[in-house]
Amino acid sequence: MQIVCLKWGDRFSSDHVNRLYEMVKRNFHDDFKFICHTEDPTNINPSIKIVPLELEYELEKWWWKMCLFKYPTNETTIFLDLDVVIQNDITHLKDYAIQDKLCLVKSYWKPYNTDVNINSSVMVWKGDLTELWNIFEENLEVYLMTL
Repeated sequence: MQIVCLKWGDRFSSDHVNRLYEMVKRNFHDDFKFICHTEDPTNINPSIKIVPLELEYELEKWWWKMCLFKYPTNETTIFLDLDVVIQNDITHLKDYAIQDKLCLVKSYWKPYNTDVNINSSVMVWKGDLTELWNIFEENLEVYLMTL
């Protein structure tokens, strides 16, 4: 079981990563590894595993999340944005993992006339989602134009 976050640029600091880790420790009641994907691990709690971002992609903002799908994983993975606040038990989130599928939050707060009613602040998956990465990488210019 792995719980991951992503820190890129200066919008969020190591304090955000460390705070999220502490919230997970208090509210996830099973064994887990906590992993932070970042280009700057300065002052991040040493109990957190660091995975360096592949900066050659020159991505920005939320697009870095796509790198999470570059390699398959056999472990159930929960992704949490750094601005998520955890107040209660989140152990049940692991039960939403379906082999080779991505589970996202339904964004019930968005108006129904928007083009997407999902949110990527919390994602759960296990298995091979490399197709998501491959489609994204093959069409970088198209996706990055929408910033």
